Amino acid sequence: MIATKCSPFVCRHECLAYVKELQKHPCFHGDVYEMFQFTALQVQSNSEYRAKMFYLFAQLDSCDWELWQEGNGHTGDAGGPINFGTSRRLSLSTVIASALIPLSFAIYI
Repeated sequence: MIATKCSPFVCRHECLAYVKELQKHPCFHGDVYEMFQFTALQVQSNSEYRAKMFYLFAQLDSCDWELWQEGNGHTGDAGGPINFGTSRRLSLSTVIASALIPLSFAIYI
């Protein structure tokens, strides 16, 4: 379902609606989501699984900016709701994926 609605680094309308629905579930926000993400990214023996997890989180995080603009994410000094799960996911997956995807293409060239 995520693959048909979300693309890494591009927030599609259907993805934004899907992520909003996902975030209503307790497993997809806050500490539980952070623990899931941390655990999924710590698998070191299976690089194929790890690459798939990076890709999945890049898809899920593709609309973080739009969520932030709507006030559903970390607003920092602007005042308003702070959702630490969204801000940490944004920094973790976006930074890692933006570094690893070009690196993986460079390795194969």
